[in-house]
Amino acid sequence: MNKILQIVYSFFSETEATPTPKSIRDIFGAPTKPPGGPNFQNPVEGISDIIVFGIRMFLIVGSLSTLFYLLSGAYDFITSGSDPEKVKQASDKMRNATIGVILMVVAIGVFTVISGDILGLIRLGGDGDWSFSLPTID
Repeated sequence: MNKILQIVYSFFSETEATPTPKSIRDIFGAPTKPPGGPNFQNPVEGISDIIVFGIRMFLIVGSLSTLFYLLSGAYDFITSGSDPEKVKQASDKMRNATIGVILMVVAIGVFTVISGDILGLIRLGGDGDWSFSLPTID
């Protein structure tokens, strides 16, 4: 029993010389960048990556919602049972989806002309990837 008390006492006593950390870096180490992912050292590259990501997400979400809307209209058209009102609603739904695709293509086209050809901010690279460059003052 005495031996156990000595072990417990030595475990909790401060008589042993334990090195105390001098800074946060001693405890956690130096910060390291996470593996992979974008490197935002240059703010212009960071903003350009965000804008290009937004354009791509606009296209993806618009395309998926158009597909869903077209399929929903087609399903309504098939299940209308020759009811003229339901057929009209289904054809209106499919027409609106088609108009949405046309508006999406026109919006991307106008954006590309204004930002790329007129302002020179976005360019389509040779590999099919978009690059965004903000004007800077040198």
